[in-house]
Amino acid sequence: MAPLEVEAILLTHPAVKQAYVVGVTDRERGEVGVAAIELNQGAEATAEALTAFCRERLASYKVPARIVFRTAEEFPRTATGKVQKPRLREDLERLHAGGAR
Repeated sequence: MAPLEVEAILLTHPAVKQAYVVGVTDRERGEVGVAAIELNQGAEATAEALTAFCRERLASYKVPARIVFRTAEEFPRTATGKVQKPRLREDLERLHAGGAR
């Protein structure tokens, strides 16, 4: 998995404002990429559409196994406003393990 490469591709989609990709544990595949996306205000995109967008631009093994949507406030941040990827990974790990969309 190449999180920065996947994030860069996702950020080229016109609906995407923020994109963060982390690896989470997967029972079947060991580790899979999960993308947390904030859409631009008023923009619409589905997880399926963003997955298809990635499939057209990335090797199949780099395409996120899951895409979840977040608001800016739902990203864990440091006191200086940077997204805390370790905490985001923990959040997405729980979500992925639970199977919820």
